[in-house]
Amino acid sequence: MELLVARGVELTLVSGLRIGPVELKLHPGMRVALTGAAGSGISELLQLFAGPLAPERGSVQLAPGVTVGHARAVGSHHAEQTVWEYASQALRPLQQLEAQLRTLERQLDSEAALDRYGELAELFEGRGGYRAEGQLRELLAAFGLGEERHSQPLGQLSGGQRQRLELVRVLSSHPDVVLLDEPAAGLDAALTEQLAERLAAWPGAVIFSSHDRHFINRAASHTANLTAGRFTLRRGGFSVKRRSRAPSGGAQRRQLLATEGLRIELGPGDLLFSGPLEVAAGERIVLLGENGSGKSSLLNFVAHDHHHGSGTSGLDWAERVSVSHYGQSSSGLKPQLTARENLAARMSHQRAAQLLGLVRLTPARWDVPAEQVDQGERARTGLALLLADEAELLLLDEPETGLDLPGIELLEDALASRPGAVIAVTHDRQLAANIATRVWEIR
Repeated sequence: MELLVARGVELTLVSGLRIGPVELKLHPGMRVALTGAAGSGISELLQLFAGPLAPERGSVQLAPGVTVGHARAVGSHHAEQTVWEYASQALRPLQQLEAQLRTLERQLDSEAALDRYGELAELFEGRGGYRAEGQLRELLAAFGLGEERHSQPLGQLSGGQRQRLELVRVLSSHPDVVLLDEPAAGLDAALTEQLAERLAAWPGAVIFSSHDRHFINRAASHTANLTAGRFTLRRGGFSVKRRSRAPSGGAQRRQLLATEGLRIELGPGDLLFSGPLEVAAGERIVLLGENGSGKSSLLNFVAHDHHHGSGTSGLDWAERVSVSHYGQSSSGLKPQLTARENLAARMSHQRAAQLLGLVRLTPARWDVPAEQVDQGERARTGLALLLADEAELLLLDEPETGLDLPGIELLEDALASRPGAVIAVTHDRQLAANIATRVWEIR
């Protein structure tokens, strides 16, 4: 059965880019991951499939009776609604079905009425039946919105909590087709894994956008790509490419730093301890640990010790080690400087222009201060800076944040080909698997 069919769909974006023609036949069990660069039209394509946006050419058709669930941003006009009031909207179609069943129960005097009652009863059960409210409560709890938050107004929730609430609303309505725009963005590893499992087991069809290759591999049966307006679809996800391996035995590598053990204060009563550690040129060390475990604190400690250490920290540095630290919020940039100025401070204007073009930052944005651009533009400028960085040791705190998939792959190539060392905190498990020669884990 074809749930959704797109035939010859074409659309011109605000940027002037024309996408299409898009051809897609969506069957039950298909889970399509939409990939592409920022601004390629992925969000607009999802809106075309959902219905709010109409194509200039071609058509998007749903089979009779097929329902669509489209996750959207929770607007400010919902601020006074409570978590439960908003989430329980998912139960309304089911409640309407139940009312129809009750009405039909009083009219079971013909074969036609009996057939109709059987159809509606099957549909009612397929969408959760009398278990639906309990399942909704369980799903809210699973996504960090337990009973204690049910009476909380939406205006008091964080952006991440509102995103999770919207995911719960859509999934709990049991639509035949689920449409999600970057559903894993901002979720921690455990919730990302849980969401991937739910989507992989979805009985209907799913279309979602994502830059997370591990999430795509776990959740998708097909991968679609939108590049320069051209839509392509293939089976499967992304293979692991271990593009960086530890040097073979006997290879001499310059040791950059070592310690017999560290003791770092994370906060009142919180300490981070380590045993012996060392970092040598050519290593790519991925730093793992739960949120709040001290990963960023460890990177900050190493960076601060290199620049301001007094020799009592427990870190022993080789002579003349150059270190660059790219924090989560700054991307290594000085906020008051423009993209052009941030790069020109370290290289020629010609080289700066080449790199900004390579990371696809439009020239119109080169002279805007870093503090005034969005996260994606800031991340791409930081990537351009990193591509030219020749420091012997890079300290990277979630460098993939804000990058689209082409940007993440460019980052991966750059890290894998560096002669120096890298210590990186990342939530991108595919990036970690592809580049890591060693792993440090904080437990």
